[in-house]
Amino acid sequence: MKKLIERFSDLVKGSVTGFDRIVFKGFILPLMSAKGAMRFCGFNNILDKNYKKWMMEQRKCLIEAADQYGKDNCGQGIIPAKISRHLRLLRAHGIIRKLPKQNRYQMTLKGVRLTNILNAFLAASTEQLLKIAA
Repeated sequence: MKKLIERFSDLVKGSVTGFDRIVFKGFILPLMSAKGAMRFCGFNNILDKNYKKWMMEQRKCLIEAADQYGKDNCGQGIIPAKISRHLRLLRAHGIIRKLPKQNRYQMTLKGVRLTNILNAFLAASTEQLLKIAA
């Protein structure tokens, strides 16, 4: 993204950055079948009765690592409820729309216009804003 902004720096007035989510794509082929999953559990000495405890420990480690990554790179950790609330508000105001059958969102034309206006506002000097207001 930095290279794109540098390349078109004469056209770009500003940019908005943020850390919203981590998206994992793909799958682990050996775990896609029951036989592969059982082989994995056997290899790692995970008994059926201990599987839930093991899985919850893995989940906790993953969440802690993702939270630390957010703190290191953006200054704050994961706040799922806050993000969900913001997405809901943006959808209610028609700024974004949810893509069908996906956990992804797309900016609407209204959202693009609003972003362009805000970027122009942020890039403008006080004198320019006072001229517009007068």
